[in-house]
Amino acid sequence: MKLIDRFPEDLTEKKVFLFQKQVYYSKPERGGKDSYSISTQRYILAGVRAFCRWAFFAEYTNTNVSDRLELPTNVKTLPRDILSQDEVKKLMESVEISHPENFRDRAILELLYSCAIRADEMIRLDLLDVDFHTRVIHVRGKGGKERKVPMSLTATEWLESYVKTARCKLDRFDEPRALFLGKSGKRLAYSTINVRIQKHGVKAGIETKITAHVFRHTCATHLLKSGADLRYVQEFLGHESPNTTKIYTRVVIADLMEMHDKFHPRDRL
Repeated sequence: MKLIDRFPEDLTEKKVFLFQKQVYYSKPERGGKDSYSISTQRYILAGVRAFCRWAFFAEYTNTNVSDRLELPTNVKTLPRDILSQDEVKKLMESVEISHPENFRDRAILELLYSCAIRADEMIRLDLLDVDFHTRVIHVRGKGGKERKVPMSLTATEWLESYVKTARCKLDRFDEPRALFLGKSGKRLAYSTINVRIQKHGVKAGIETKITAHVFRHTCATHLLKSGADLRYVQEFLGHESPNTTKIYTRVVIADLMEMHDKFHPRDRL
């Protein structure tokens, strides 16, 4: 591809689409076998669209010849660092609960894995947001949106035990509504959560860098692997669009591909 030093007199829709095709098949000038990435293609073609719109409004062309030009879609990357069920169990069991902060951490880990809530959603939880009888928590999500999320029996038991035995030892009566308290007695800070989780992960000997969001990805993936309906998982995670949730189905498909390659006989015939 080369730069132009004058306005193209024969700028047409056909030539715009030919240029898009050229971008798709071109390779970076500095070598390399791969074509331009989707992000680079989008960047180049976005400039073409902007130029064509300008040409139309400046009356250099009678129509916007890029009106039907669509940018290639960036495929969302698969969530990485998904924990296996064995790793989840290993992590949970490695937390020494004799100290109130560790007991709180165990309850947090159980809640994250059970409910797949975001870290910021978790720290906003109040005591009154938890219904131990129905095993449901009231979550305040992005943009002020709220949803009800079910808890597993195990998570409910750990959370109830934390409230009854450990929270009172952290309470300094500064944050009477907050569910999770830090060692200062105030609502647990966002910055503390991942530090604590990673600490327990290292102790458990898990190589994956564990964060609260890893638990969100892990929970969603395990639900789908176990046969949960995509629409259920979408509602569970608080996604507005099923397209956001579909990224997790590609994780499952990756497992199916591995199984297919391992067991299907065709490539070995």
